[in-house]
Amino acid sequence: MVQTPDGYLYFGTFNGLVRFDGKKFVVFDLKNMPGLPNVGVVNLHLSPKGSLWVSTIGGLAHLKDGHWRTFG
Repeated sequence: MVQTPDGYLYFGTFNGLVRFDGKKFVVFDLKNMPGLPNVGVVNLHLSPKGSLWVSTIGGLAHLKDGHWRTFG
């Protein structure tokens, strides 16, 4: 679990990445984030500059300034 500078909490699960804003949960999976390398999240890392790295079974996803980039 990590908290990004914008206040969101992110949780890694084996069924996708989960974001919590204090009121509701949003699950990112292959349906609503087709670029996600795999739904099996194994590690989350917050960089010193506040960007989120998501390690999955199939590769990496990176969230910076509200934009996702994936690496297979």
